[in-house]
Amino acid sequence: MDNRKVTAQLLIAIVCIIFFIEFGVMLLLHFIMPRMSPLTTGIIDSILLIIVLFPVLFLLFFRPMQKLIVELKDALSEVKQFEIERNKFVAELEAKNKELEAFSYSVSHDLRSPLRTIKELSDRLAAHHEDDLTAEEKLYVDKINHTVEHMERFIDDLLSYGRLGNKTPKLRAMPLDFIIAQVKDVLASRIKETGAVITIADDLPDVSGDQTLLLQIFSNLIDNAITYCHEHCKPEIAITFKQENGHAIICVADNGIGIPQGQREHIFEMFHRLHSQDEYPGTGIGLAIVKKAVEMQGGKVWIESDVNKGSKFYISFLLSD
Repeated sequence: MDNRKVTAQLLIAIVCIIFFIEFGVMLLLHFIMPRMSPLTTGIIDSILLIIVLFPVLFLLFFRPMQKLIVELKDALSEVKQFEIERNKFVAELEAKNKELEAFSYSVSHDLRSPLRTIKELSDRLAAHHEDDLTAEEKLYVDKINHTVEHMERFIDDLLSYGRLGNKTPKLRAMPLDFIIAQVKDVLASRIKETGAVITIADDLPDVSGDQTLLLQIFSNLIDNAITYCHEHCKPEIAITFKQENGHAIICVADNGIGIPQGQREHIFEMFHRLHSQDEYPGTGIGLAIVKKAVEMQGGKVWIESDVNKGSKFYISFLLSD
């Protein structure tokens, strides 16, 4: 039989017994003391009622309350234990992040050191034996230098991607025109060298973002637009925007080589490259940095592209208040 039905039947039986007892006691008192005043009768009746109802009140209220108090203490104990474990986990995670950062810098230093040595020896060879080197040997020296530069860029990009995991975004109102101006200053030599033309929409909005992450996003997008351009063609980059449901949709469009439809979903993956190093230099990390940096700020990034017709990268940011 269900426990609730048993409890209900038990309470009904107890209440009936109590009232029969009270009724019997009152009859007995009236028989023994027939001349009691109404006030005395009322007082005695109230006392008897309290005495006989106490077990019922205990069963109905006090025992469940005791059980509730015990459950509350157990819940508080579990919350306290969870808090202790959470703090322990956070401390361990911070320690691991510090270890990973120290390891990254150590590996970076250990990798850069032999690269610098290779570059230095290659430069000495070219300088001291320039007249003795054949055209083929000079080509080898150039390939060595290009390979060293590529490895240095690869290390820089890999470290940049790794640092994103240890960074807590500091979101605040950031004017995008200020961000784009800084990116143009950083890439000024490349822009001048390639003759790139960058058109920026007026009144770019302020978005809720982290300055460092925003700089990484637009640096990589603009640098990619300059790199993946048709040969003997000046890069043309247009930065526009529209506002939609409290978000700013930023578009970075170029006149580059475009991306095949089957490759669009893969271009934001780490180390994914569509072209060889000889065709277009790169590390395959830049767009992975863009995607991760955008998502860390609560945004989204996607692409529209056609081969030989350029690409349009769209980024959604929350507008600042």
